[in-house]
Amino acid sequence: MLETKRLTIRRITPADYKEAFAWSGDARVNKYLLHNVLEKSEDMIPWLEGLDQSSEDSYITILHEKTDGHAVGTVGFFRDPETDIWSLAYNIRFDDWGKGYATEAARAIMDFVREKHGAHIFEAECAAENIASAKVMQHLGLTFDRKSTYAKHDGSVEFPSEIYRLEE
Repeated sequence: MLETKRLTIRRITPADYKEAFAWSGDARVNKYLLHNVLEKSEDMIPWLEGLDQSSEDSYITILHEKTDGHAVGTVGFFRDPETDIWSLAYNIRFDDWGKGYATEAARAIMDFVREKHGAHIFEAECAAENIASAKVMQHLGLTFDRKSTYAKHDGSVEFPSEIYRLEE
């Protein structure tokens, strides 16, 4: 689908379940995410099979490093048809944190949805204590908009959060 200087970016598919376990099975990566840590790679398959690969309102991508081909993580953009806001979500495998991959991939996908869909409003939310994610959002040009909260899907943890926004 897309390429950057260091990454290839394409929609994630069920065939990627083993690679995706590198982050979905890691408690460090999942600390602030909505879902809990997966116990085995096969647990990823039902969610991947449920993705609409032809959606024009949702792009959930897998990132591969060009030099060695390893899967770095995922970046997703989701459009709310009622508000026309594109929301960003991502996770990067732990050993690739701090290398700028989330920013690089998100920037490429933001450019893609701008060109293809005329996207002009972007939002992202992170736990207030997740400073690294806040920095990614700021590097993408999003600025703090408001405080909020969110909880893991199972309700086990609720996080005070910050929502960042870019309106062009």
